[in-house]
Amino acid sequence: MFRLTNMKKILLSILLLILIQGCGTKEITPSYSSPKKFDKHMYDKAQEYLKEKKFADAQYYLEDIAQSDNYNVAVWAKGYLGWMYLYGKGVVKDYPKAKSYLEYASYRENKDAKYYLSFIYTDGYGVEKDLKKAKELLEQLFKDGYKPASSRLAWLYFKMENYTKAKPLLEKDAEDGNPNAMERLGWMYLNGHGVIKDESKAKYYFEKASNKGNKSAKFFLAEMYYKGKGVPKDYKKAIKYYTELEMYSTIGWIYYTVDKLKDYKKAKEYFEKSIDSGHKEIKTNIALLYFRGQGVKKDYKKAKKLFEEAANTYEAFADPRNNLAWLYLNGYGVKKDVKKALKLFKDASEKGNVAASLNLAWIYKNGIDVKVNQKTAKYWQEKADKLAKTASQENYELTYIFDAPKLDDSIALLLKKASQKKIDRKKYLIVIGAENYEYTDNIVYSQHSSQMFTKVAQKIFGITSTNTLELTNKNASMGRIQMKIKKLLRRVKKGDTLYFYYSGHGVPVISQRNEPYLLPIDVEPEYISEAPFFKLKNIYKTLTDSKASKVIAFVDSCFSGATDGVSVIKGVAATRLVPKNVTFDKKKMVILTAGKDRQYSNMYEDKKYRLFSYFLMESILKGRRNIQDLYRDVYIKVKDKSYEMGDMKLQEPTFSGNRKLEL
Repeated sequence: MFRLTNMKKILLSILLLILIQGCGTKEITPSYSSPKKFDKHMYDKAQEYLKEKKFADAQYYLEDIAQSDNYNVAVWAKGYLGWMYLYGKGVVKDYPKAKSYLEYASYRENKDAKYYLSFIYTDGYGVEKDLKKAKELLEQLFKDGYKPASSRLAWLYFKMENYTKAKPLLEKDAEDGNPNAMERLGWMYLNGHGVIKDESKAKYYFEKASNKGNKSAKFFLAEMYYKGKGVPKDYKKAIKYYTELEMYSTIGWIYYTVDKLKDYKKAKEYFEKSIDSGHKEIKTNIALLYFRGQGVKKDYKKAKKLFEEAANTYEAFADPRNNLAWLYLNGYGVKKDVKKALKLFKDASEKGNVAASLNLAWIYKNGIDVKVNQKTAKYWQEKADKLAKTASQENYELTYIFDAPKLDDSIALLLKKASQKKIDRKKYLIVIGAENYEYTDNIVYSQHSSQMFTKVAQKIFGITSTNTLELTNKNASMGRIQMKIKKLLRRVKKGDTLYFYYSGHGVPVISQRNEPYLLPIDVEPEYISEAPFFKLKNIYKTLTDSKASKVIAFVDSCFSGATDGVSVIKGVAATRLVPKNVTFDKKKMVILTAGKDRQYSNMYEDKKYRLFSYFLMESILKGRRNIQDLYRDVYIKVKDKSYEMGDMKLQEPTFSGNRKLEL
């Protein structure tokens, strides 16, 4: 036992008081040293080194004055240090430190710090990306008249797809000579986002940006001339821009595929130029020339060597592995080796090659040098279906080159060659083709596609003209569609099959949570909600409420509010609305539609049809009767062709309902 002196008692009391106050505190605040007296010499040295961009030397002085009792100087120094740690200027990059310093200065209204703090959130430097937080910072800076915030905010609005807010800021930047703003405005006009689609304006802005060296603008101009998008096709101009971008493999592909310019020797020359610039994977293109004897003497051994070199470019490169497998399967330039071919096909499939999976499905389904195995064939077919959702057009063309379907056969020619199916009076057909609209833009080639679909369905399914209702041109009006459909359905009996085809505008009614409607030619889009018969779910219900035992529907329309990238409602910029899901009798009905969610329904300019309708008819005419096989074929071809048209044209057909139904 011992007695406490008075001093010890006092010290213990203080200690206990500190401990008691500390209990219940959830977070311990870091301690900071007391502010130093401001040293002007240290400040001047920091300024001197910063002016000379000697950031490593400036750091010591900045760290010192950041702790000074001069409030404004300390805030400025911490903001500067935050910037240095963010970009590694004179220091090792340290995002947590950068954020700490920038937050400190930003909170104390240092505009530069607030500006660079927004970069941390937009680019996810050491934190999760938070565009909303970045937007708040930039909007406050813009409101306060901080000039650099304008361009950054324009970029952020664009990135967040708020094109309406981005437009005036981008226009101001474009006037000030900012090529990036010009390129973004060009893209908006090209695709009709936040503005009325105007390809001539898109070209104007792209050319201005291109003249200032913007590479993206050069690329868009090249694509416009290559595909004839908003300008007449001009391959020479396209090649000029691709050359400036050193996109030699694309130039080679033009000479390889475009009929007017087809020159295999030039294609080889540009493929080799691309290889010399570091793109070793392009050896697979030259291998194809040797495989086919295009511009060079056919040489399977050389093709094999090049395919092998391309395959070794990087581990994940699947295309040449599929092609090598094809050589071994058929014994082209090598000793036939089915076991090796199967191994290569499987390897290519695992690396994401659609063609390899399809080839394996074909091999096992037909017993090509293996025992027929439908279960294995089904496995590879299903794998191909999954891979097809992410396959690019270029990937499909290059990897499926050996057995790719010919896309240059016209529907009319295929129809002429097809055999007439025996007449089946238990089948009925409804075809609606709405092209020439009174209150909105026309759907180009809708009438032609619809009329041709009638001929295809009648010949392939054996449907009589008596059992056919075709409503195109002026007959695709509100009154006629409603009256004629009801009249035909009265004749349908139990056990009958009903086919329904529609090509025209689809409209999502915003006031009804984007409820989708079909649009007759004589109805204003804004007032379609007053015609409940044309609500898509009501159309489907009308069809399934008939006595038909089976209803098969093909809807060549998207319900995003725009078709071919143009808004259904005139004078309103094309938007991408997500249509409401439609309910229907999924036991009795199956539906294939042109695209999903925010996608457009595209025309197929080269073939003069609607894109979905063209491949739908082609697939039917080539003998596909199983609805799932039909969908797979149409899905791949529509997706790949739309991807070729441009990223914003991506179109992925959908499939819903009873998948067991047969055509």
